[in-house]
Amino acid sequence: MKKMTKLLTVSLLVLSSIMYSCYGPSENNPIDTGKGILTGKVFDSNGNGISGVKVECSGKVAYTNPIGEFTFSDLPPGARKLVNFTKDNFASNQKIVKIIDLKKTYIEAAMFQVGKVQTINTNSKATVSVSGAIVEFQANSLVDSKGNSYSGNATVKLTYFNPTDSKFIDAFPGEFMGVETSGKEVPIESYGFIDVEITSNTEKLQLAGGKPATVTMPIPAKLSANAPSSIPLWHYDTDKGKWIEFGVANKVGNSYVGQVTHFSKINCDMKYDELSQITGRVVDQDGNPLGNAWVKISGVDFAGGGQGHCDDDGTFEFIRVKANAQISIVAYYAGFYSTPLEFTSEANGQTKNVGDLVITIDPNLVSGWSQIGDLTGKYGQDFQFVNATTGWFLADGIYRTDDGGVNWSKQKDFGSGQDSMSMRAIFMIDENNGWIAGSKVYYTNDGGANWNEVDVAGKKIYFNDVFFVNANYGWVIGAESYRTTDGGSNWIKMDISGGSGSNTYLGKVFFADINTGYISSYGKLLKTTDGGVSWNEITISGIKYGIASLYFLDANTGWVVFGGERENGKLLFTNNGGATFTEQTHTAIGTLQDVFFINSQEGWICGTAGSIIHTTDGGNTWVNQFTKSNADFRKVCFVTNKIGWLFGTNKNSSILLYTDTGGEPK
Repeated sequence: MKKMTKLLTVSLLVLSSIMYSCYGPSENNPIDTGKGILTGKVFDSNGNGISGVKVECSGKVAYTNPIGEFTFSDLPPGARKLVNFTKDNFASNQKIVKIIDLKKTYIEAAMFQVGKVQTINTNSKATVSVSGAIVEFQANSLVDSKGNSYSGNATVKLTYFNPTDSKFIDAFPGEFMGVETSGKEVPIESYGFIDVEITSNTEKLQLAGGKPATVTMPIPAKLSANAPSSIPLWHYDTDKGKWIEFGVANKVGNSYVGQVTHFSKINCDMKYDELSQITGRVVDQDGNPLGNAWVKISGVDFAGGGQGHCDDDGTFEFIRVKANAQISIVAYYAGFYSTPLEFTSEANGQTKNVGDLVITIDPNLVSGWSQIGDLTGKYGQDFQFVNATTGWFLADGIYRTDDGGVNWSKQKDFGSGQDSMSMRAIFMIDENNGWIAGSKVYYTNDGGANWNEVDVAGKKIYFNDVFFVNANYGWVIGAESYRTTDGGSNWIKMDISGGSGSNTYLGKVFFADINTGYISSYGKLLKTTDGGVSWNEITISGIKYGIASLYFLDANTGWVVFGGERENGKLLFTNNGGATFTEQTHTAIGTLQDVFFINSQEGWICGTAGSIIHTTDGGNTWVNQFTKSNADFRKVCFVTNKIGWLFGTNKNSSILLYTDTGGEPK
């Protein structure tokens, strides 16, 4: 039975930042090879994957790919490993994982953009505020890294984390456990926290002794009725990965107000000890278990929720759940979902078995998709087909198929180091010529018989995507971005400052011809009409979500997919090169991941939870296609309007589906 082991607080269920591993029978006495595997995903407050996040664990470093995923292939085993997440303009995060030798562990983490950046004069009193959170500094209250009094301007970055936010759980550092002043470790329940960083240039500053700052944190309306008159204050110790109690905040109106003597992450948390468990099973209408179904749990009379995959036999178990709370639970599988069930969790120490969550799957529904090939154990990053038989798959190496995906042979092994998991994108111009980009760039002119490393930048650069319109004109984007007009013999660095102001956020690139191209830049769309010499941001009103994918048939006609949860994901269409966009209503269940059009009328969009949708009228209407899979589909590719493939991941392995009917039932 899959155990979902996070805490549930008074304010929310702490279950969505689930860690789960494929543990074998010998986990108590493993052979220590120092090669535990950690994979995961980092997303923002809207659920969109964040590219270019620096992930550190046990002295090793990885960077997230364009959809926020990362992999470590050789971590030393340990019961409590600290995983740090950092990126410019985002508040940092830290998660705790268990690494088991020769096993895979999966984690998720959220990072919120910094809420407020403000310059203060430290010689005077200063106030910084954002979203109702306030920090008040005394005059002359800061010291430098050596403890010397600091005078002058300082930069304050303040971010407030609302406990009723749907991604709060994943943005919460460490665990919902705290070390109280007595030294005892206890469960805690959050009423919100702030992240404060104070710097002068690159040097970090701190509060001086005897010069505390006053912090104010708003109490969300959903929690105000049960908010206590006073609440313990805690700071997060990144070296230990623990919350440490240090003071008290008092309720003043609709906020908590207290004093702090040291800044990091400051949390308003209550202590509690009433925990229960929830168990159950997911089945179809005939009682057959639906392994790997997605189970989502949420509070009815309080904020918050969590989610995770059930086990192969359909069973699931949520442990350390808030006792005597009103709960709602629903399960998803292959585009279908159960009727939401509401109930009251059991008393402290008791288990509530909710029985079978039944998902009704139409017995007359026939899938136009079938699984092809064996990609078990291969955690893929990208794939591409150039015709009905020839394709490539990017994972720990580059694999080629010449029979439509039935059999795969490895052309190049990326080795056992971090580079083996840092190749992000493949683009094949034709059967012979193609490119791979990631921590390195490779080129082939013989169909992959030989892959030759190309020095694009003269230094180590992590690239997220690569695109060529012909053998000569191509682009690679990432931490820095480059273009070539001579087939890669020479590369010219592109200045993206006219668009996003930073290359760091660049995720996807698509060119309609040698002049007109588009780049996704963390919720923004950038456009060039001179081959990448200059870039300008396209204004898209009313959209705040990150771009997951884009596809253009020509310089004017294209679709842009914005990720996020089902209620947030957006699909926009333009027929004038981005001068205006029209939102198209979609029917996908799950997070949108990729879009592909074979012509102006027919296209597909894939997403998580086994979702694939199809249109034959240019996106005006969409129809769900049945895949019989609950995989998280990451990319869709067609070579005709009938022959295509779906690539996704499922329990740290990859899965490939094939259709010769356009995905429609035969």
